[in-house]
Amino acid sequence: ELSKFIRNLMQSSKNHFDVSGQKVRVEFSAGYILVSKPNMSENEIYEIANSLMYKVKNHGKNGYLSAVMHEPVLY
Repeated sequence: ELSKFIRNLMQSSKNHFDVSGQKVRVEFSAGYILVSKPNMSENEIYEIANSLMYKVKNHGKNGYLSAVMHEPVLY
């Protein structure tokens, strides 16, 4: 599952890394979208994921948000 992968990545990035004698810490912000709507364009998907990433950045960084987009089901 993608959420689990991202949580594990974030957990492992809490440690400092030694790069040429300098301590370096990696932080990241991510947004991702799972899509089952065949009519969404790549640009629409990118815009939603990008918007999610910036919401994380605006709330302190080093986190992620996700969205799931489904095709509406008519009964």
